[in-house]
Amino acid sequence: MTARRNPYLAAPRFVTLDRQIRAVEREIDQRRETYPRRVSDQRMSQQFADEEIAVMEAVRDTLRGLRG
Repeated sequence: MTARRNPYLAAPRFVTLDRQIRAVEREIDQRRETYPRRVSDQRMSQQFADEEIAVMEAVRDTLRGLRG
């Protein structure tokens, strides 16, 4: 019996722009969900949270621009 590799654990050799964009969009959504609680718990400043989300939005926009 041969062991099967989990395809989700193997790093893909080529990741399409659409897949990269979806990953960045998921990250933005997670940050928007998580950061307000971290700010209210005083574990993160609002300024830092805003900047970090803006950085990921810039990454997303760059990838979208490359897609054309």
